[in-house]
Amino acid sequence: QGSAPLASDAVWPTYGRDNQRTGLASRASPVGSASFTPGQDWTVPTASIEINESLKQGLLAHYEFNGNADDSSGNGHHASIYGAVTAPGRYEKANQALLFDGVDDRVKLPRVDILGNKKTFSIFAWIKVDEHNSSSGSQSIYGEYGTSPGRNIFLIQNHKVLFEQYPPSGGVDEGKGAQPIQLRHWHLVGYAESNGKWSVYLDGSINASGGGAETWAIRPLEASFIGARYYTHRTPGNFKDFFGGSIDEVRLYDRALLPLEVKALYNGEMPNP
Repeated sequence: QGSAPLASDAVWPTYGRDNQRTGLASRASPVGSASFTPGQDWTVPTASIEINESLKQGLLAHYEFNGNADDSSGNGHHASIYGAVTAPGRYEKANQALLFDGVDDRVKLPRVDILGNKKTFSIFAWIKVDEHNSSSGSQSIYGEYGTSPGRNIFLIQNHKVLFEQYPPSGGVDEGKGAQPIQLRHWHLVGYAESNGKWSVYLDGSINASGGGAETWAIRPLEASFIGARYYTHRTPGNFKDFFGGSIDEVRLYDRALLPLEVKALYNGEMPNP
């Protein structure tokens, strides 16, 4: 019967480290040049999907934290470290992550609106929370902040992954995870949004999803940080919700990553058991 290109609503297989099919990601747009024979069960070698190349598409910024806060995306958004120190990463190798003390450490980005008011975007990071914040219950991973106090913020709140935008509405949670993270364990956390629909990811899988996400309403932006929330009404120092633990591989995209891509990202970078 020959082969046919995959339709845009095809069911895609997902793969583990040894190219074993681990599940299905439905209604994912094709990546690469995979094909299948109609009427037959099929598998697609990971190489044919070119997943590594697809994960570079739409990449706005990538902070690997391998001894510095340089942006490896090629877009030049090199950041500055304030207090945080290099630490072992997921594979226990030195200088492969940044350790934040939960008191005043942070990383300042040179551009304040990498995500801005985009209607379609993704943010992913590897994190290891050492202790939950007992005062506010929140620990900031990434945020863009303005006056009054507007924000795009990706954080851990009450042990769960959360993304929040304000304005237009105050305090509306665009996406909140269903299952909590574990202390002192590495987790891949992420949020993807496309035209009002959102998904929260935890360790390669969708943790929660929904619709009705608002679009950031433009207000003057002042600063963007990793590891701390900039809060203009907060004194002293205009900061709160510091992250206590390690952060690694922060990625920002101008598109919503597909479930297939997120699974491959997790399988390719997951810590040693």
